[in-house]
Amino acid sequence: AMPRGDPAAAVGGADDAAGGPKAGGLSPALCARVVTSVTTLAEGYDFGCIAGALVLFREELALTPVSEGLVVSCFHFAMVVAAPMAGMLADIAGRKMALALTYALLIVGALAGASAEGAEMLCVGRVLQGMGVGGGMAVITAYMAEISPRGLRGVYVSLEEMFTVLGITLGYFMGYALPSWRWMIGIGGVLPFVALCLLLLPQLPESPRWYLLRGETARAKQCLIEIFGEEEAKHVLREWSGGGAACSWAELVCSRSAWCRRVFGTCVGIFAFDALTGIGVVSINITTLLAAAVPERQASLIAMGLYSARVAMLLGSSFFVVDAWGRRHLLLSGFTGVSLCMILLSFLYWAAVPLQWQVGGWAFYLLVYSYGIGGTKYVYASEILPTERRSKGLSFAIMCQRTIAGVLTLSFPMVSSTYGSFYFWAGLAIVNVFAIFFIWAFAPETAGVSLEEMRPLFSGASESSTPCSKLPGAAAP
Repeated sequence: AMPRGDPAAAVGGADDAAGGPKAGGLSPALCARVVTSVTTLAEGYDFGCIAGALVLFREELALTPVSEGLVVSCFHFAMVVAAPMAGMLADIAGRKMALALTYALLIVGALAGASAEGAEMLCVGRVLQGMGVGGGMAVITAYMAEISPRGLRGVYVSLEEMFTVLGITLGYFMGYALPSWRWMIGIGGVLPFVALCLLLLPQLPESPRWYLLRGETARAKQCLIEIFGEEEAKHVLREWSGGGAACSWAELVCSRSAWCRRVFGTCVGIFAFDALTGIGVVSINITTLLAAAVPERQASLIAMGLYSARVAMLLGSSFFVVDAWGRRHLLLSGFTGVSLCMILLSFLYWAAVPLQWQVGGWAFYLLVYSYGIGGTKYVYASEILPTERRSKGLSFAIMCQRTIAGVLTLSFPMVSSTYGSFYFWAGLAIVNVFAIFFIWAFAPETAGVSLEEMRPLFSGASESSTPCSKLPGAAAP
């Protein structure tokens, strides 16, 4: 018998995990993926365009290694501030309202950066863009996990990284094609403006799970029927059953539940080790790294080629591997491959081999990272976090990730110019070996597991049926 008050009781029908489009139109989940892909392209563009612009404004603004590190790293530190704020806003005002704010920040930041006359104003623009990107990453990942059909959840969420890399590639192309760094940065406001307009479309739904968190069961039921159809709505409501109000920050970080602590720690650990792969440093400095071996314009072309290959690798991983082979296997193979690449690159820098060999090392690194880690981290983290913790949990994980990335991007120019690149990459190689053991010990396989079945993977039988929001010390509804 169904418990009294169960929101699924009002909805009948059979299980249909795949979901489907509405009659006479596109699936709302597909519409959401299209709109959020525009956002993610804009976020990736902000990453990529700075790589080409850095070479130009470094000379025009006469940046020192310290000021260059600040201009680049302030973007990541702004993401640290924005991620938890976006998580709170998404729980209070809704996922769509939080997305609208990230678009506005990206637009204003692009305009401010393009009009900068000095390093200070350039930092202001970079900070605003970083806040937009940090907030967008947290909100989009939670939003897509909550409205995607179960059979397509892995594909839809993992595409986040693919669109980010596609945006980075577009940024590299603009860095190659445009002669002015101001145009490179200013064009970054176009895609967020398009996304802001698309957000107004009635086909783009609010997250039904957000309605459930607010106790608006009738609106959640209606939204679920529109997204998945009446037959699957009952199943989805049951799959998300047991949640209460969004948890507090204190309960998120210091939960009394062992399984909630393990899930939160695993999520934060994966994002922290992702930053420690050095992917943020490589994405921003790839043109500079390659320019040490080849002319600058040729370096931009090589960077575009490498990131185009990353897009192809991410497409293959998202559509054919992440569900078939499993998240755990991808993460293990990804961190293992990155560790080997870092060891190889450290040796190449230490042995002072011809610079062309270093280009090959970077190509291998980017492809291995994209295949194993790139999109998988978003899928895994959004799946294992309970719904009442998903928005804040992802925000906190991204905050930690970007703190580490900011420190690395700030220190890279200074460490490389003072001690040499060998020590920087050798240190990251050692850290990534620990990442392999972390995934092996704390990250069970989740492929093919429904959201409600995540709890037994991380807990004993005594806790598996108790939602985090109902535990002592959790936030009251």
